[in-house]
Amino acid sequence: MTKTYSILGQFYELPDVAYFYDSLSLLDLSKEISDEVLHLDEDLLQVSFSDADETTIDVGWYPSFDEAGAFVVIVIKNRDWDSPLFKASAGWDKADLNSKIEQALDVAQPGN
Repeated sequence: MTKTYSILGQFYELPDVAYFYDSLSLLDLSKEISDEVLHLDEDLLQVSFSDADETTIDVGWYPSFDEAGAFVVIVIKNRDWDSPLFKASAGWDKADLNSKIEQALDVAQPGN
């Protein structure tokens, strides 16, 4: 079943989502990093699909709570965190981060 999800103000039609967690969208990227640093941790967004490969998109800030960190966007299958299908980083830039999330969605759900 396809459902609409909002991530950082962008809307996506995603099929077969088994789990959706999003605290990423609560961040205000128009503020300085120092204003949001206490919210920057490894668990900001996770989208898990109910496909046979258990495909998951994960977004976190590494290192956590560090102004010098960056967003890391990954796609994994079969819970294999050591060998991601896709991995990209983005700085404190909403457009760049949205672009990386869209790339991850393309990898996770090709053809959708």
